[in-house]
Amino acid sequence: MVGTVESVDDRPSVRLEPRLGAAFRYSIAQNGPFLLLVVIYIALWNGWQIVSTSSYQVHVFNRQFFTASLAFVCVSCLIRLLYLLVRRIPERPLLEVRNILRSDVPYLLLGFPILLVIPVFFDAYGQFKSSMHLWVPIYADPYLIQIDRWIFTVDAWSSFSLIADSPMAVKFIDRMYILWFAVMYCAVFSAAFMLKNPKRRFCFFATYFCSWVFLGNFLAIIFDSAGPCFYSYFYKADVFSQLCRRLQDLNDAGQPLITINAQRYLLDQYKNSTDAIGEGISAFPSLHVAMAALVAIFFYDINRVIGAMAIIFCAIIFIGSIVLGWHYAIDGIASLFAVPIFWRLSKWTWGRFPMLSVRMSI
Repeated sequence: MVGTVESVDDRPSVRLEPRLGAAFRYSIAQNGPFLLLVVIYIALWNGWQIVSTSSYQVHVFNRQFFTASLAFVCVSCLIRLLYLLVRRIPERPLLEVRNILRSDVPYLLLGFPILLVIPVFFDAYGQFKSSMHLWVPIYADPYLIQIDRWIFTVDAWSSFSLIADSPMAVKFIDRMYILWFAVMYCAVFSAAFMLKNPKRRFCFFATYFCSWVFLGNFLAIIFDSAGPCFYSYFYKADVFSQLCRRLQDLNDAGQPLITINAQRYLLDQYKNSTDAIGEGISAFPSLHVAMAALVAIFFYDINRVIGAMAIIFCAIIFIGSIVLGWHYAIDGIASLFAVPIFWRLSKWTWGRFPMLSVRMSI
């Protein structure tokens, strides 16, 4: 159960009785900045759409993503409940279930708001990402290619030819690249219900939203680009024909790649001008690498062993973004520089606002 809410860094303690109101106020303090950020983001985007498009209908909710989030939370809570019951079989199971659920109230009040607002955020994000090419045409790929060649002297994927030439390695990276979605959501889920360390939780979500908004929106539209796998469609040139041919040959030779189908799907959706979550073409910077870097920082801050595994995963995602034709190397390099900066800035911000710096003892 909730005991007290106490200050961090020798700030005066704020004593609250163990009641639901304490957990609710704590949730508002911890989630408030992010909920406000999402509200402003959605309001600005939909306001712009209403002004600029006479036939526009406001979208503020994605049912599929919300359902997936709610199901993930419910299944996770059920697994935890069963684990606690089986670990020590109680004499009165129903009473024990009630006690467990009551003790979980602070966690649920803290985690649910952030998990339920994320689908709303990504609904607006998907619309923005799909629309940005209407404002700034895709143009930056040739410049990104030159940066890669300046760094590696050749196209970046050629520097990983040892991996690109191995069907087993490419297939492994292809599966790991898709696994990114599960890893990212597990990190989000872990941070959402992190009751004991508000600083780490704040840093995670501050970096998370800054990455999607600043990297995924602002920098993406300034350096509007498609990526190697889509280069021939937008520029009518065969600069990456060798890489694309290798991937296609591997796919046709009985080693089906999820990447090939995903790239075809994205290109079809681009041609049809849809704006669903996860769709939209954009190369610079790489949000795949950005989120993998955030996961690595987050888990390394919790546990060095798990963190080391997360760092390896981040390296695989970075290499995969190049070898699978999604990104130029500079796309991932930019993200690897930006995310630690966001993390540092979030730490600085957390220390400047005492309201954020309280934690709840359990």
